[in-house]
Order: sequence, then structure tokens, then C-alpha cells
Amino acid sequence: MELFINSSNNKYTAKSLQRALYELLPDKNIGVNSIRSAFVSYWWNKLNRIQIDRVAYIMRTSVSTMQQSYYKQDKTEPLNLEFVKKEEPAPAPIIKEDVKPIVIKEIKLVKKLTDEQREEKHEKRLKYHKSFYDKNKEQMKEQAKINDKANYWRRYVREARSNAVNFDNIKAATIIKYKLHNEKGRIWSDFDPNY
Repeated sequence: MELFINSSNNKYTAKSLQRALYELLPDKNIGVNSIRSAFVSYWWNKLNRIQIDRVAYIMRTSVSTMQQSYYKQDKTEPLNLEFVKKEEPAPAPIIKEDVKPIVIKEIKLVKKLTDEQREEKHEKRLKYHKSFYDKNKEQMKEQAKINDKANYWRRYVREARSNAVNFDNIKAATIIKYKLHNEKGRIWSDFDPNY
């Protein structure tokens, strides 16, 4: 459900909304900041800290800017977020729960390695890969048979039959390599004509 819909059942444009607000209150100039201020002033004491953070993210501003610029309060008071309710749920869900602020991860500084340390690291990695291969040699050979490029023809036949790939768009070199054929809509390969 849309919040502002015009008479032709479309979303209001910014101009339309501005005109409607001017017609409603001709003596006042209501702009974006007035609407933001009204929204923040109404919801500020009704939301918990997490929800306020989400509102700030959606409004593309910060919590301190919301409090200092939009929230109507005594400007002489210092910025104080302690009065915000910590555990009470909001009276109505005004923000989707899946919208989360972007968290910038802390950048870790990487120390430079000396040539000896680099060589030692390389040797350890090489030793690990050799031991891993020795332990899983048979399993890796079986997987290699499954992933053998000679079986790629099956994928081309299957995809061309299901129209995932247009047979005419397959390169001539690929057709020759995998011995693919297309006769009267029947697609097959010479590797296994019955497939």
C-alpha cells in the first residue's frame, strides 16, 4: 500500500506533493525538512535505539543530525541519547526488519614479511597441499572423472534440448570438439547418440 497516491492511481511526484501541501496551507512553505522534522518529532520518543538507527539510515542522515536538526527540543540541551527507550518494542512497525545499516569492517594492517618468512610460509603451504592430496587422492581422482572435460558434451546437449542455450549460438569450434548434431530439432553428440 502506497502512502501518497494521486487521482490516477499513481505515486505522487515531488512537484505534486509540493503543490498539494501549498494548496492545503497557502501561507506556509512546507518542504522536505519540515516533513522530516514532523516525522522525527512524532516518532523519536516512541522508537528504541535500534529503530532510530534504522530510521537515520533510511533517511540518509545520522542520529545526531536527526536529534539536532529535526527533533523539536530545546537547542541549549547537549546531545543526549540516554532518554531513548532501550528495550520497549515500537508501537507499530514502520520500518522493514530486513533493512540494516551498512557496517564498515575494521581494516587490519598487514605486516610485511621478510624473504625468509615468505619462503617459510610458501614451504608450509606446499607441504600442506601435498599432505592433503595424499590423504584425499582417490576421492580427488573420482571427482576429476566426474568433472572431466570430455563429459562437457552432456551439458551442451542438455542445455540445447531445454532451450537454455540456443544451438545456433554455440560456436563452431565447440560443435566440432564435442561432436554435436542438430537434425530436425533432435540434438545429440557422437560420444553417445542415445543420450
